[in-house]
Amino acid sequence: MRFRYCFAILFMLSIVHVAPALGQNAADTNQKNDTSESSLIEEIKESRASVSVGVVDRAEIEAKIVRYEKALSQVDKLLSTHPGTSFKEDALVFKMEVLSELSRIRPKYQRQLLKATSTIAEDELIRKNPKGKLASENAFFAIQAFVYGARSEGMPRDRQRQGAVERYEGFLNDYQASGRRSLVFASLIRNQIGSEQFDKARMTLKKLAFEFPASAHAAHAQTELLNASVKYKKFEGVFVSEKGKTIRSKDSEGKILIVHYWSKKNRLSYTKTIVRLLHIFTNYADLGVAIIGVSLDQDPDERKSAMGSFMTPWPRCIETEVSKTGDGTPIDVVVPTFLVVNRKGVIQSVAHNAELEKLMNRIDG
Repeated sequence: MRFRYCFAILFMLSIVHVAPALGQNAADTNQKNDTSESSLIEEIKESRASVSVGVVDRAEIEAKIVRYEKALSQVDKLLSTHPGTSFKEDALVFKMEVLSELSRIRPKYQRQLLKATSTIAEDELIRKNPKGKLASENAFFAIQAFVYGARSEGMPRDRQRQGAVERYEGFLNDYQASGRRSLVFASLIRNQIGSEQFDKARMTLKKLAFEFPASAHAAHAQTELLNASVKYKKFEGVFVSEKGKTIRSKDSEGKILIVHYWSKKNRLSYTKTIVRLLHIFTNYADLGVAIIGVSLDQDPDERKSAMGSFMTPWPRCIETEVSKTGDGTPIDVVVPTFLVVNRKGVIQSVAHNAELEKLMNRIDG
C-alpha cells in the first residue's frame, strides 16, 4: 500500500512540473503555425521595417536574399489564407518592392517581378481605382521590370533608353498624385541625357524643379545634366549686381571663379553656405579666387528675404539672360548649385552642394 501511495504522489508531482512545459510547447507550436490575419500582417510589417533598400556588401547578399524570400512567403501566405484582407494593397506593394530589390541582385527574379506586375494589373483593386496608389506603384515597378530585363538581356542601349523614356513619360502623364513622381522625373532626365536629348532634359528638369523645388532628385538631375552638357566648356555669363553694375564672367579670367546660384527655396542652407564660401574666399585669396552670387529669384523682395542680413565681399547678382558656353549651349540653372570655372574660363566642376574645398583642390592641383 505504501508503495502504491508513494507512486501516486510522484505521479501527481510529475504532472504538476511537466504540464506547464507541455502547455508552453503547445503555445509555441500554435504561435509558429498561427495563420490569423492580424499575426500575418504584423509579420509582414516587421519584415518591411527590416528590409533595406540599396546596394549591400557581397558578404551580405545571401543573407539579404533569405530575408527577402521569407518576406515574399509571408505575403503569399496572407493573400492565400485571407484574400479579402484590408491589408492587400500594402502587401502587394511590398511584394513588388521586394522583387524589385531581388531583381537588382539576381537576374532570375526579374521574370517574377514582371509576372507579378502583370498579375496585379488585372487585380480588382486596380479596376476599381485605376489611378490609385496600387495602380501607380504597379506601373512604376513594371517600368523597373523592363529596365532590369532589357539590361540583363543585352538590349541595345539606345533601345533601352528609348523604351525607358516612353514609359517614364507615360507614367508622369497618367499618375499625377504618385509619390514616385520626383524619382521618375529624375530617371527620365537621366535617360534623356544618355540619349543626348539635352533640350528635352532641360525642359523636364524645369518641370521637376517647379513641382518639387526642394527635391534632392532635382539637385542631382541638374548636376548630371550640367556635367554632361557644359562641363569643360567655356563659360560666358553676364550678370547685374544689386547696385546695377554689369559683371561679365570673362572679367575674371586668370582667376578661379566660383559661381554660386542660390534661391529663397534653400534659405535654411544659405547661411551655412555663405560661411563656407567666406572660409574659401579667405583661405584661397592668394590663389586669386573670385565669387559671384547669382539669385534664381527674380523678385527683389524674395532675394532680400533669402539673403537675410549677410553682407558678402563678392557681388550678389541676377542673370540678365541665361548664361551660355562658348559654343552656345545654355547653362539653364533652376535649383541651387555651384559652377567652378578655371583660370582659362572653362567650367571645371559642377556641384549641387558645398563641397567646394575638394573642388578647389582638384581645380588648382
